[in-house]
Amino acid sequence: MPARRVTKLEAKASAAAAAEKRHEQLDEIQLWLPSLETALSLLVLPRAASALLSPIADCDETFNYWEPLHYLLYRFGFQTWEYSPVYALRSYFYLLLHYAVVKLTAFGSTLGLLADQKLLLFYGLRAALGLLSAYAEALFYRSTSRRFGRRTARYLLCILLFNAGIFHASTAFLPSTFTMVLVMLFSSAWMDKNHYLALFWGVVAVLCGWPYVGVLFIPFAVETLYTRGLIKSIVVGVAIGGAVLAVELVVNFHYYQRWVLPAWNIVVYNVLSNETDSTLYGTEPLSYYLLNLALNFNVVALLAAPAALFVFALPGHYETSKLQLLAYLSPIWNTEYLRSTLRFSGCQQRRELQCSTSCIPAFVC
Repeated sequence: MPARRVTKLEAKASAAAAAEKRHEQLDEIQLWLPSLETALSLLVLPRAASALLSPIADCDETFNYWEPLHYLLYRFGFQTWEYSPVYALRSYFYLLLHYAVVKLTAFGSTLGLLADQKLLLFYGLRAALGLLSAYAEALFYRSTSRRFGRRTARYLLCILLFNAGIFHASTAFLPSTFTMVLVMLFSSAWMDKNHYLALFWGVVAVLCGWPYVGVLFIPFAVETLYTRGLIKSIVVGVAIGGAVLAVELVVNFHYYQRWVLPAWNIVVYNVLSNETDSTLYGTEPLSYYLLNLALNFNVVALLAAPAALFVFALPGHYETSKLQLLAYLSPIWNTEYLRSTLRFSGCQQRRELQCSTSCIPAFVC
């Protein structure tokens, strides 16, 4: 069959679209973009300030994490009910990761940097948490530039530098900080199409950090099954999950003297059990979560949901399918679902929404 003749109007429209695409691509090339090292150097500054200046804003950080860490270091400390073998709601594996950092920091005390060794260890751990957060943010920024372009990455870097929520969360000794960092590492690996590394970070976040964050990884799981194949994805997923689960179980068995999985116990205690009352210390209305987002993310929070719809409708010239783009944007919508889940289940862990909203700035840009 003879080819259909293209009208002058169609040819003009096609030429205009091609010219616009070339202009956008040229604009992307000409935009100055800080390197990974430069971005990391910039991000370290507010994280270091947070380590030195941010107060401990949560009693849970003091009594559920600093106190048991003090016990591991000096064999002296009090036990909260969450660490009782009866409940076993806290993971010792999470504590041991920080214990290793503190032991490395202890070598600095031999240099005479501070007269008070405990003060050095306190600020050393907070500095390490801030540095780890800055590194994860820098990787997240680099992956965003590769996936969505230089302009988007520059906006993201500015938001990360001046974000109030990440400023105070980055150096808190809490599972929410640990999970926030893992979510950024997960998102970075996912955008780089390293699905199995992303799977590893996601599994660690759920089993060793905060189990409720698993809802954020559902779109990733669907996209992985679609792009990587069912059998291979299941085999790799079981291998990674089994390895992380084995380490978590063995470490907690050593301290609790019985086989426990704190991540599962938290879900049972807060959601599934009829014998416990997760609303014991009170719950907050829906407005609390909206105000929390507005306080921590300001204008970014207001733009998140409509921006997600707009970007999905106009995906631009990047090599990202609509299915992938919808999956990348999923943290925004899953954050709303997670917030509703916590509210209606009466879960008390309100502050830990920071981990689920850590990726919102990228998808607003």
